[in-house]
Amino acid sequence: MNTSTPQKPFTNGLRPRRHSRSLPELLGLTFHRASSYYLATRSEREEFDHAEAIERRHIKTFPAGEREEVSEILRGLGIAGDLLKRVVAAVTADRDRRVRMILLYEYGLPAAVRSPWRASGSTFAALLSAVQSPGLMFVLIGALKSRWSVELWWRSGLMTLAMGGGAAAVAYAIGAWLRNVAG
Repeated sequence: MNTSTPQKPFTNGLRPRRHSRSLPELLGLTFHRASSYYLATRSEREEFDHAEAIERRHIKTFPAGEREEVSEILRGLGIAGDLLKRVVAAVTADRDRRVRMILLYEYGLPAAVRSPWRASGSTFAALLSAVQSPGLMFVLIGALKSRWSVELWWRSGLMTLAMGGGAAAVAYAIGAWLRNVAG
């Protein structure tokens, strides 16, 4: 006669883990996200380099047409008359400046492209440290995010902490509900 307590489905009779993921799972997830970020930024770099090569070839082959493109861009920015002629002359005198302007306004590409290695390395480091202290990382990420917004650093940090905490609470509630549904 078996007197042990019956096992709940899907638990194998073990107590549930306190953390939702093991360290190898977290390291694998961190590496996965960092490598995905590497591929994304590498694609951005390839797109930028391709468009830059096209525009440099166009400037060499059709300089008048490319000069007119710069003129159209500047007219769209509200520059006209004699000032337009002087600005077009200044922009087109420097091939690099001309290419950057066309990439920015014609292609909508950023003025500078991130390094894939730096982007993936910083992502890996941030995610790895987030495993150690999620709450602190939310505040730090929010504070860093304020560099590119008008929010105060501490307000941005607290907002990011609240959003991350809210997302964690919703995920926990769904997991608890599923555990109850599964029995």
